[in-house]
Amino acid sequence: MTNTHLDELLVGQPPDVKAEILHINTKARPLALQIALLIPFIAALLGLAQGLDRVEEVEGVCCAPGQHYPRRDQVAERHQSALSP
Repeated sequence: MTNTHLDELLVGQPPDVKAEILHINTKARPLALQIALLIPFIAALLGLAQGLDRVEEVEGVCCAPGQHYPRRDQVAERHQSALSP
């Protein structure tokens, strides 16, 4: 909230109370903005990490038409069976 808007809301308050409220607002505003911008940034990073994890799961795996991509444990089993004599 801007100091101008807050000043309008504090009409009729004693000057010392008004000054203290404006001082608190001035000190708290930058921290509140930083936190408000940090939350979407963290959400974006989590989404990117999940997207990159999905790319790793299906990379280099081939399937026949109509089949789903196998899970990691199924891929590991296939590689183990291919390496076994």
